[in-house]
Amino acid sequence: MLGNYSFTRENIIDTLIIKDDMYIHKIYNKNSQLMYQGENKWTLDKDRINLDKFYNNEDNELQEPLSNEDAKKFLMLTSFPIYEQNGHLILEVNADEGILYKK
Repeated sequence: MLGNYSFTRENIIDTLIIKDDMYIHKIYNKNSQLMYQGENKWTLDKDRINLDKFYNNEDNELQEPLSNEDAKKFLMLTSFPIYEQNGHLILEVNADEGILYKK
């Protein structure tokens, strides 16, 4: 479960680093400029990961870097299914849009 996960879409590169007691979430624009960074606690519940105070951007382009203060109004408890697929551990953000963090 621990390790680095990411997904790349048209507008962003989204990374998630799962450590022992916290996660680090970074979002880069298509030019690899850091646009957001946040961190908080995570828990595992059977086949789901719960991320406290998570900024779920999906593939929305950020026009300018988002500060932690500005992001506060968008942070939420988020729960993603976890499963293995083709040798990758997957955190499924949005199945309809094909947005998956892959390890």
